[in-house]
Amino acid sequence: MTSRILKGLFGAVLQRRLPTTEGVLEVRGVSAPITVRRDRYGIPHITASNDDDAWYGLGFCQGQDRAFQIESLVRVVRGTTAQLVGRETLAIDKLSRRIGFLRAANDTWNLLARADQTALIAFAAGVNEGRDSGSDRIPHEFSMLRGRPTSFVPADFVGLVALQAFGLSSNWDAELARMEILERDGVQALEAVDHRYPDWHPVTEKPHLDGYSSVDGLREALELLRGVVGGGASNNWALSGRLTESGRPLVANDPHLAPTLPPHWYL
Repeated sequence: MTSRILKGLFGAVLQRRLPTTEGVLEVRGVSAPITVRRDRYGIPHITASNDDDAWYGLGFCQGQDRAFQIESLVRVVRGTTAQLVGRETLAIDKLSRRIGFLRAANDTWNLLARADQTALIAFAAGVNEGRDSGSDRIPHEFSMLRGRPTSFVPADFVGLVALQAFGLSSNWDAELARMEILERDGVQALEAVDHRYPDWHPVTEKPHLDGYSSVDGLREALELLRGVVGGGASNNWALSGRLTESGRPLVANDPHLAPTLPPHWYL
């Protein structure tokens, strides 16, 4: 009974905030009309006359359906979650800035092929427009947090790829164990239980311990980050068309990811 009353109160206060899926919308940033048809499961099917408009349409639909999910993940990349949620996520922001997801995204952006940059520019524009004009109200989460969505730029989505890759790392426990031995018992103890990284092998950064007062502090920050991003692993494989009955290549993947709502992927 209590849950039903609370649900009724939320519904009365916040009201329905569903995306616009019928009729005609005039949007900025496209070169020709785009048709979006949603099937009975709500999955969008996008028809466009060129690649850039197709990417824009995909971004538009995700902006309609996943605005807060994208906002929350992009804020992890930027290290600004506490600005929206509060001090309880400050450790995530500190860790994100120390790792440098946003710095890596900006550096990587300059290395992308022009075609990839163009696609991401169109996608980001579509996400912004879909969130702003694809519904008559901002998502419930923003209202409940008394926050406003931010504008996405193409490099944000490059950062999301880095964040996803970091979340798929599965050796945090071993890394933290080595760091704990190093902190408590010194270099000789660490070398006794784990082979030393060879001096001749290149490293991107020399090992150091500054930035965190203890392994426990780092472990806590990593667990908070894992709670937002998720964790697991993934693999994929492909078969040449020479080896299949149809003569066409087969591609499959097997993401070992915990189920979330909204899920990791967008159909």
